[in-house]
Amino acid sequence: MFFAIRPAPDDARTLEVLGQRLAQDHGLRCEFLAADRLHVSLHNLGEYDAVPPGLVQRASQVADALVFPAFKVVFDKAMVFRSRGAPYVLCGGEGLNALRQFRLALGMAMADLHMPVLHSFTPHMTLAYKGRLGLVHAIAPVCWPAYELVLINSHYGKTVHEVLGRWPLARS
Repeated sequence: MFFAIRPAPDDARTLEVLGQRLAQDHGLRCEFLAADRLHVSLHNLGEYDAVPPGLVQRASQVADALVFPAFKVVFDKAMVFRSRGAPYVLCGGEGLNALRQFRLALGMAMADLHMPVLHSFTPHMTLAYKGRLGLVHAIAPVCWPAYELVLINSHYGKTVHEVLGRWPLARS
């Protein structure tokens, strides 16, 4: 289970097509994520065979207490991470500062309710798996608005993301 932000469906379809085009341009043969699975993971709440009693309620308390404005996510680089599955991801620099601030605020809200928080964070969106290690390249900036926080139960190995909760961010 994890907290994440996800692009709106139209933005997700655009990102899915972009990922396929970028992979083709760079000669990658990848296993692409479907548009409805594209997200930016913020905080992991653990891996479970069954959702522990009370965990969704505690996560909801965290999200209910969080007040944060909607923000833009701007990726300007794509790369392959050196980790399990060699994920091909979108990432970036200063265009992700609002995302970093949002994750920090979420982590502080989690800590206030004595939930564990991991401090290392490399903001990214996985587009595909099985990329070519070492590939890093600049891309034309890709921007999409983050309007809501979601709590996702990822059914490992089944390519299913079950949304357990949604919390809108404040619209400016």
